[in-house]
Amino acid sequence: MALVILAEINGRPLSEAYESVGEVLRRARVLRATTQNLQTRDSDGKRYTPEDFARSLQVAATR
Repeated sequence: MALVILAEINGRPLSEAYESVGEVLRRARVLRATTQNLQTRDSDGKRYTPEDFARSLQVAATR
């Protein structure tokens, strides 16, 4: 059995790497909240959320 202690990741101190990961996760949550509120309208005036649009593409691809 071996014990490995990481002090750096890609030349950066481990504490900085963890702060960076936390920042990325925070930004991802903000982006997700933003895209959930996003709606698009087609030419008929129907509103779509990004999830609706993705579902319609999946259905079209299976036909």
